[in-house]
Amino acid sequence: MVLGAGGHALSVADALVRAGFRIAGHAGDPAASVLPVAFEDDGAAIAHAELHRIRILVGIGDNRARMALFSRIPAGLALPPLLAATASVSASAAIGAVSVVLEHAHVGPRAAIGAGAIVNTSAVVEHECEVGAGAHIAPGARLLGGVAVGAEALIGSGATILPGLAVGAGATVGAGATVVADVPPGSTVVGTPARPIGGDRG
Repeated sequence: MVLGAGGHALSVADALVRAGFRIAGHAGDPAASVLPVAFEDDGAAIAHAELHRIRILVGIGDNRARMALFSRIPAGLALPPLLAATASVSASAAIGAVSVVLEHAHVGPRAAIGAGAIVNTSAVVEHECEVGAGAHIAPGARLLGGVAVGAEALIGSGATILPGLAVGAGATVGAGATVVADVPPGSTVVGTPARPIGGDRG
């Protein structure tokens, strides 16, 4: 069962099918969906999955919305990490439940990916990086060795985080940015070198 039926769910569904899974249905708002919706209510989808002992994956790109649904998955029904067919994941990496590593992404040795996180298409999470629960590493983003990304942070498409730096929980790194210093929790940085633009997601 996939909770979500928009663009991110489309990528997740493709990876699921390529990995040999059968999708029992999608839950979402039909007006905002790109996939057929079996359940318009997430609660009904979760109840159906619990009744029939169907594994659940959350296919929503927004971090807060994804983790809110993750917290409602009944014990034992959360899908193990989904690793796309073309993803490269080190045997020494740790990948949390209901997290996804999509096509052509790389997760290096001793990296740790938290529950419900997304390592999106062609993203790179290098050796000894830590990606917090619910964080999203967008397509083509690169975390160099030893980077720590906090829970529900967003690393934008094509961004680069230099080795050993930390991006705080709930922070946003803009697309294409180059991060050369730690990013405080809840802040937004953009540009090369990345600089804060104000605002707080907390």
